[in-house]
Amino acid sequence: MRAAYTAFLAAMLTAAALTPQVRRLAKRHGALDHALTSRKIHGQPIPRLGGIGIVVAFYAPLVALFFANSEVGRRFYAEPAKAGGLFVGGITIALLGGYDDLRGAGATRKFIVQFGVAALMYWIGFRVDSIANPLGADIELGWLGLPFTMLWIAGVINALNLIDGLDGLAGGVALIAIATTCAFSVTRGEPLMILFTAALAGSVLGFLFYNFNPASIFMGDTGSMFLGFVLATTSIQTNQK
Repeated sequence: MRAAYTAFLAAMLTAAALTPQVRRLAKRHGALDHALTSRKIHGQPIPRLGGIGIVVAFYAPLVALFFANSEVGRRFYAEPAKAGGLFVGGITIALLGGYDDLRGAGATRKFIVQFGVAALMYWIGFRVDSIANPLGADIELGWLGLPFTMLWIAGVINALNLIDGLDGLAGGVALIAIATTCAFSVTRGEPLMILFTAALAGSVLGFLFYNFNPASIFMGDTGSMFLGFVLATTSIQTNQK
């Protein structure tokens, strides 16, 4: 648990320090949300690359702890496929979101990458194998587990993506969901998921300092899609779908 507390604090401080730098970078390169749709209520262009700070703040303490803390290293080595999958899958989704923020990615390209990463996560072991049945035994999905898993991961990614654009909304919703998932990880004794959710909670909280009303930066697709991915996969692992 000490490693989780350290990851949380380090991620929060990193995000709080990086976000203003990202905000200046976004303004310099014109990466702004101009509020051109009815879902947006802000009256002036807002930088939208805040997700870069979230992603870096999430990974930086985990990588540092891996090299500096033997306990964290043992956790990673105990579940190398899942730890590596979360790293590689998260970076891939973040890069997709960054591409969309800067150049625009069509729906087809987004779904191809999202479903591809989701299939990889299923192969690694993040699977929806059954659905709880309040009237009886769980419903075993069998071969349907793959499409259910792919739809779940892609669905959560896009759900977070769609609600980004109002001050603190996506980050606030994500933080509540992360805290819930982290709590269930603790009760189920999932140390790797505790570590990941603690780092994610810290990175989101550090970003929210600049995203609450009046927001000076949005997380953009980079952040919202990344948050959706980590939330989807960790919730599968803790069986709180």
